[in-house]
Amino acid sequence: MLRAIRRLIHAADSHSKRVERSAGMTVPQLVVLKTLRDAGETTTNTLASRVSLSPPTLVPILDKLERRGLIARRRGTTDRRNVFVDLTVEGEAAIEAAPKPLDMRFLERFGALDPRRQATLVGALEEIVELMAPLLVPDRIIADAPPPLPEERSTMPPAKETIEPASA
Repeated sequence: MLRAIRRLIHAADSHSKRVERSAGMTVPQLVVLKTLRDAGETTTNTLASRVSLSPPTLVPILDKLERRGLIARRRGTTDRRNVFVDLTVEGEAAIEAAPKPLDMRFLERFGALDPRRQATLVGALEEIVELMAPLLVPDRIIADAPPPLPEERSTMPPAKETIEPASA
C-alpha cells in the first residue's frame, strides 16, 4: 500500500514539474488562473475559498501572477477592504498554452468508470486519508487539487482538505 501511495505522490510531483517547465508557472498558479477564467472577476476571499487556500497563502500567488500581467487586481469602490481579481488577456493565453492538467486527464478516465466503482474508490481513498490524518500536520493546504467540478459535487462526497507536513 505504501508503495502505491509513493507512486501516486511521485506521479503528481513529476507532472507538476513538467507543467512548471512548459508553462512557466506552478500548478497552484495555473489552478488560480483557471478558476478565475471559470468564475470571472471575484474577490480574493472568494477565490481563496474556491481554490482551497487561505487568503494569506493565496496572496503571494496572486502577486506573482500580477507581476507577469496574467491577472489584474483592484480595490472595491464601496468597501476598499475588498480586493477584486480578474484574469487578463495574457492570463487567458497562458491557460491555453499550458499543458492539460493531470487532474483533468484523471477525471476523464475516472468518469468513464461505473458509478459504483467510483464510489468504492472515493470511499477507499477517504479512508486512507483518515488513517493517515494523525501523521499529518493540518497547518498547510496544498493547492494542487482544485475543488470538485459542479457535476462531481452531486455524485461524490465533499473533498477533504489535503495537507502536507510542515518542513523541518
